[in-house]
Amino acid sequence: MQSYFDPKTGELIGGEIGTEPQNNSQYQQNFEQNFQQNFEQNFGQNYQEPQQPKAPKKGVPKKLLLGIGIGCGAAAVVGIVIFVVSQLLLSNPVAKIGTAAMNTFNGGELIKVVNPSGVINPNGMGVELLLDVDGDTVEMSAAYQMSKSGKIANAKIDAEIYGEKIALEGTVELDKDKIALGVPQLGDKVFTYYYTKENDGFLIDEADDDVIEMLNEGLTKIYEFGFSGDSEEAEKAMLKLITDELATIETEELEKDKFEVDGKKVQCGGYMLTITEDNMLNIVDGMAGIYDEYYASSMEDLLDEMYVDMDDYFDELEYTFEDMPDIELSFYLYKKQIACVKMEADGEDGAVYVYFYGGDYPAQNMEVIAEYDDDEYSICKVEGSIKNQVETITLEVDEEEICEINYNQKTGELEVSGGEYTEFDLSAVVNRKGNTLTFEVNDLEVDGVDLSGTVSISGDVNIKSLKGKEFDIGNASEDDFEDLADELQDFIEDNEMLYYLF
Repeated sequence: MQSYFDPKTGELIGGEIGTEPQNNSQYQQNFEQNFQQNFEQNFGQNYQEPQQPKAPKKGVPKKLLLGIGIGCGAAAVVGIVIFVVSQLLLSNPVAKIGTAAMNTFNGGELIKVVNPSGVINPNGMGVELLLDVDGDTVEMSAAYQMSKSGKIANAKIDAEIYGEKIALEGTVELDKDKIALGVPQLGDKVFTYYYTKENDGFLIDEADDDVIEMLNEGLTKIYEFGFSGDSEEAEKAMLKLITDELATIETEELEKDKFEVDGKKVQCGGYMLTITEDNMLNIVDGMAGIYDEYYASSMEDLLDEMYVDMDDYFDELEYTFEDMPDIELSFYLYKKQIACVKMEADGEDGAVYVYFYGGDYPAQNMEVIAEYDDDEYSICKVEGSIKNQVETITLEVDEEEICEINYNQKTGELEVSGGEYTEFDLSAVVNRKGNTLTFEVNDLEVDGVDLSGTVSISGDVNIKSLKGKEFDIGNASEDDFEDLADELQDFIEDNEMLYYLF
């Protein structure tokens, strides 16, 4: 069960939004409980009035396109967005913004169908792809699953290309003692390596001791990652870091202003949040401390082998936010929905506005406008309508049409056509059943190439554990490996596509 805010009071209450993954872990449940426990901060209220937006002018200046971050680097903007999203789910005035944000993007049937909730599942998901490209067929799938007992992944391909067939499948399973590999095309053998035990086979004798030690340590860390009891403590520390920093964020109530919503001018109040360099540097410093306390001891050796230095990473983040101007984010609300978001940097010319014009649902018609040197330019625009249960959505960038989408809410039929500079045509059917999202592509034409097939993404997976005759890699003799090599050679020769590849 997810949490949401009471639209009238701004208080956090329990409820259901979307569908939770069926194999949700206790770790995720603890995250939600800790998240609610950290809902403490409330911010003040006061109210200001910006100028009305001017009509967009054609031709966005190059200087504006290069400097659209309003003085902030791209990484800084990303960090700010992440920080603000965290805010939206905490604190009292901002809770109202969070409620408005959820209401604003709730309503379109196509949005509901492709909602990633449940489909994107960190504890297990799978992707299946079946394509026909000018007569050649390719079927591929990949899936992974994680539980307290271990991690398992499966991948397979079944294709016919230029008259040649290839069929190959593999499953890898990692538990607290061993890693195992199964390939059905090689029979019922399960290739195992016990990384926690002493091994004395031919391969171990031939390999360098340092390589074996590094392999064993690496597999141990991969298994432990995500299962450690410190993970929950680290999560609590991160939530405390965020909530403590939220207490320092300046929140100001805005004076009412008029904006266009649902075809009419309406009065909107709202709040301005000011995010400073100190806020961002405190977050980065806190993240570095959490990493050192909970993850450094188990990850350092592995990262060193990958030539990754986390100290350098945090130093670069810190450098990114140094001398960052204060960022002012103004949210104007109307009937528990967002009418406009304004972003500007202290001491910098210009601002970026996001307008929600409404329609059948609040985000159906929206526009991003940049203000620069007293002129305004349309960066991108979304226009939508619903007629006879068919949603039509048009996307424009710099006043040039990029694509038009038509979605039949009753049948799931989806038609997408590109604009002048993005020539393509897509005809498909979109289906959503529980935590599985499927696109049945009837026809996709790109640069004269016709594609068809099916793409399926699911947050519900159930990969069977490996069973079969064990081939213990760590203790196998030289004769065992010679016999295995002969079997592999026969298999490759029997599969012409593999023969050419190897």
